[in-house]
Amino acid sequence: MQKKVTISILCLLCFCMLSCITKPENESTGLTTGGAVFSEISMRTILASLPQSVFDNTTEGISQQEMDILIQNLESDNWGVTNSRPGRLTIECKYSNSTLRVYAYALDTNAVLITHTVNERAIFTETWVYNAGNQTVTRKELLPVVSINDFYAEGDMVADPMSYTANVVVTVRDDGTLVYDVFTWMDESLEMKQNAFAITAVWNGNGFNVERSTL
Repeated sequence: MQKKVTISILCLLCFCMLSCITKPENESTGLTTGGAVFSEISMRTILASLPQSVFDNTTEGISQQEMDILIQNLESDNWGVTNSRPGRLTIECKYSNSTLRVYAYALDTNAVLITHTVNERAIFTETWVYNAGNQTVTRKELLPVVSINDFYAEGDMVADPMSYTANVVVTVRDDGTLVYDVFTWMDESLEMKQNAFAITAVWNGNGFNVERSTL
């Protein structure tokens, strides 16, 4: 009797574990839909709505004809969708180091998009708004402004922070948190400085809240 009870309990545990495993939506296309901080709009829909100009900061760019092929097949002569998870999409160039990542944050029935472009020379982060009504994407500046001096202790601050606007870069963590940092490459004056503060920004459903903490 005790053996039968033990087997029954084990079967129940296995069933509970299996019931927690869910298959991603749109599995056949490799594109998923989102949840939590990220938008629930299909990333295939987001991809289809992106304007050609989202590739402007890549080394290669893209023609409208190739863009149409990429949207249809998730692959073109020069570009391919290499990864997609809820609210996140990665498009990589096949022949160079250019990468375009798209993040979709829930904004009521619409979405705020962040495009993060890394090419062979620089990093670019832009924000857009996806309108679910007409399935269009328009450029809109929504990133919180962070000064390079926000990273430094008082004795390390630069005299003209506006000259270093391009040195403040943004990356995105897997959970959607924005991480600000100082891009110091080829600038000896910045390479000598140590960051005194860490700066992040978290999506609250309407905008990004900036958080600054001591390192």
